Amino acid sequence: MPLVNSSKSSFGETTANRAEFNEGQDLSGPATMMVIVNRRPETARNAASILAELRGEKTTEKTPAPRSFNFKRSRVVVVGDSDFATNSFFHIMGNGNLFLNTVNYLASKENLIGVEPRTFDRPRVNLTNRQMKGAFFLSVVLIPLLLAVIGTAVWWRQR
Repeated sequence: MPLVNSSKSSFGETTANRAEFNEGQDLSGPATMMVIVNRRPETARNAASILAELRGEKTTEKTPAPRSFNFKRSRVVVVGDSDFATNSFFHIMGNGNLFLNTVNYLASKENLIGVEPRTFDRPRVNLTNRQMKGAFFLSVVLIPLLLAVIGTAVWWRQR
């Protein structure tokens, strides 16, 4: 079952040159980015049939499951990329909640799965050291100096 899909206006870029949509070359959205797979014991016969077909054997739907297979209930989550769970992106756009709820689902702790109410935190700005120095110089030195020069010129002209 798909769990996370992208929007209809998204696309999958196939080249690393430019991030733009090229008709016929790039994949248009929505794209499935996270999938949940459940295996239940009652589907053992179907799984055995699939394994037999993969080996090239002809099977019927009534083929019993081999006794060598011990089918237990299991859950698997397949994610397209694991960067959403890293420290850099954990706090962004609910990635942390998605990761923790996925782990709780895999551990069969459905009572721990929850959606927190949306909080309106201040947007976070990540700047490099060079960008911080530029912003400091612009806001503390350059703009006040420019205003002082303009103010002095206006005062001098009025005089």
